[in-house]
Amino acid sequence: MFDTNEEILLVRWSDNKCVCVVTNYDTIEPVKNVHRWFSDVKIKGDVPQPNVLNNYNAYMGGVDPHDWLASKYATSLRGKKWYWPLFTHVLDRIVVNAWIIHKFLHTGKEQLDLVSFRRAVCVPYLKLGEANRRLGRKSTATSPSTRLDDIRYDEKDHVIAKRENQRRCQKKSCSGKLRTYCKKCNITLCLECFAPYHKQ
Repeated sequence: MFDTNEEILLVRWSDNKCVCVVTNYDTIEPVKNVHRWFSDVKIKGDVPQPNVLNNYNAYMGGVDPHDWLASKYATSLRGKKWYWPLFTHVLDRIVVNAWIIHKFLHTGKEQLDLVSFRRAVCVPYLKLGEANRRLGRKSTATSPSTRLDDIRYDEKDHVIAKRENQRRCQKKSCSGKLRTYCKKCNITLCLECFAPYHKQ
């Protein structure tokens, strides 16, 4: 359909799913052939595709692939609060962005696909929650057994800070009482034990 007053073209094309495009720039012609799988005869063949869709597929930017990746394994949480879908959608996009960076930094066997990457992100948090339930605690406050090794040994953002109250150093070989602790691990450590505690 074409709106002659506003010069807007509406194109509906049947691919694997019905695709609708609205444009005030492109045209249907010249029609180009694209390869598609015919499930009834089990072969690939050429089908005509409008020029506007061909150009869209050729020149679309990063937003559409990003939307597709975020929707592949979208987080599904049912809640009465209206903002929950917004929150989970932001989380899905953050994970996709992190995976894109992961692909850029890793090659070969070290590179994970999207579902494996999401699993690698989720499993440590699930284990952390299971450890809390098993110990009957609301937090992992000072017990070193509840801190996951991938957090303890990641060598990132471990900073010494001070508490108001003294606690016992959590390294087994040390019995000192002090106020210093690792801000990321939330584990009480003296200055001498801080570096050895975070090394394997």
